[in-house]
Amino acid sequence: MNTPIEDWVKRGELLNSSYPMQHTSDLLRLISLYRFGGIYLDMDIIVLKSLEKLPLNYVGAESNYSLCNAVIGLAADGIGHEVAELFLQQYQKYFNGNDYVQNGPTLVTAVLLKYCGTSLMKAIEGGRKSCKGFRLFNTTAFYSIPWPEWRHFTEPRYLEETMARTKDSLMIHMWNKLSRGERIKVGSNAAYVKYSEKNCPRTYEAAGGYF
Repeated sequence: MNTPIEDWVKRGELLNSSYPMQHTSDLLRLISLYRFGGIYLDMDIIVLKSLEKLPLNYVGAESNYSLCNAVIGLAADGIGHEVAELFLQQYQKYFNGNDYVQNGPTLVTAVLLKYCGTSLMKAIEGGRKSCKGFRLFNTTAFYSIPWPEWRHFTEPRYLEETMARTKDSLMIHMWNKLSRGERIKVGSNAAYVKYSEKNCPRTYEAAGGYF
């Protein structure tokens, strides 16, 4: 017997999306986390500190008014599974194929604000106690450099500032949708190069002359 989300997918609305690749990715991460739990990371995430001792059931804020779905940690049972189910229900009910973020950051923000029953800032400040055991990290954790400032990762003139702003971060998000056209020279003083050399040494060695 098909699940509700499987029946919804078969109706074909996703295929008519203006952003079919992105919206399919938004859905697949939610289905995977619902079925198995674990940690989802976008491909353009660089992990700076070990996540081994970080309890599951978390997302992070990318601004003072929005969460992001580039990093999601959910347990396979308990509140993790409960939140994953809420994510899927929200996706199915409010899917919008014409809005790039509706089925990603907007969805995660809407579900967790309702789940927590408080404002985003209060949920962040209160930690797990303010959100039934779920944690909403502030912008420093994953998104110290917001998407409008993506060049801070790729241009050497921003190196010192970027390193200072991310010194307490667990991860960084490279905003590949915007930065993918950049050719970053291996060995340069771009922050992305410094992060890669330290945290992704095998990838760094295999990069050749440019990322």
